[in-house]
Amino acid sequence: MNIGHLTAGCQLIDCFLQMVHLPVELVIKVLEEAYYITGRPDRHTMSACSLVSLNWTEAAQRLLFHTVQLSSTARRGIIESFFNDACNRSTERGRRLSNYVRRITLPIGTAHDVITVLNHCPHLYELQVSVHGIHQFSSEEISSLKMASGEYPTIRALTVQRCGVQSPVLYQFLDVWPSVQFL
Repeated sequence: MNIGHLTAGCQLIDCFLQMVHLPVELVIKVLEEAYYITGRPDRHTMSACSLVSLNWTEAAQRLLFHTVQLSSTARRGIIESFFNDACNRSTERGRRLSNYVRRITLPIGTAHDVITVLNHCPHLYELQVSVHGIHQFSSEEISSLKMASGEYPTIRALTVQRCGVQSPVLYQFLDVWPSVQFL
């Protein structure tokens, strides 16, 4: 074994141990810089950073859960399973993680999908939906959406994709959230 490699390895470990004990403010700054290093969120790095130490976990998870993208429509129940597993508001961890969610992208097949998101993400700012198999919501669904959105802060940014040109879904969403400023 080469002594030079052993010394370099020890120096690297020593440097790493010093970084683990950085002040939280510096950890947050480092993670924020690493988050967009490639121009888009680096989830792999943030996942690894969340495992470094307890001091790093919260800062990394805050960035990981800031933007959530649920894109698979093949699996039924993906929305419910995500929120039941990661953002279960009946647990302290679930409440903390769901409070971090500010932007979510998801496929919707029913109004229930949106209501599930609203009930789990009280600080949601932006909703991006891909509409599958819905021409319009029923009046009961609109009432349920309004009731669910009334308990939490309002949506400020909305993106609706895969919606038919003549579908009133966008207008129904705007009726539920008149506070939308960005489409």
